Amino acid sequence: MYKVPVLSYGDNALPEYAYTDSDILIKPDVQNLDSLNIEWYINDKPYSEYADGKLDNSGGTIRFKKKGHYTVTASITDETGREYRYDAKTDIYSVPQIGFEVPENTHTDINTEIKTNIIEADGLILSGKYQRTMANLKSLQMVRFRTKAAQYGLRTRAVIY
Repeated sequence: MYKVPVLSYGDNALPEYAYTDSDILIKPDVQNLDSLNIEWYINDKPYSEYADGKLDNSGGTIRFKKKGHYTVTASITDETGREYRYDAKTDIYSVPQIGFEVPENTHTDINTEIKTNIIEADGLILSGKYQRTMANLKSLQMVRFRTKAAQYGLRTRAVIY
């Protein structure tokens, strides 16, 4: 008689969402594993196709390479060839990057063009306010960003060229 391997995530469940710059800890609670091994998959492919990091019988830490909807699967095959699969889902979002091209100096009676470069905005609405000193636009400050899915929050990186 063989014991049935059981895996649960309990308090260590995958986050509902994360970002492409986030490390995700996967720490399953495993019972009756004995000498069996856990094979890890993401969207039914070897996990390394979608994420960097290392997963083994005790879990591990991964970082997704691209945004998307993912199902992480722990697969355990016992001595008789029966397969047990345990799934967890997560959504991964990219981190928008915002760049500004501004002149080094300007004057208060000159209209100054500020160019904005946005990467990975995915429908985000950019709203902001620019503050400047009389001769230095480098004090540019973004006030806020809003997303259609505001309940998920938003993380951004801003770069001034």
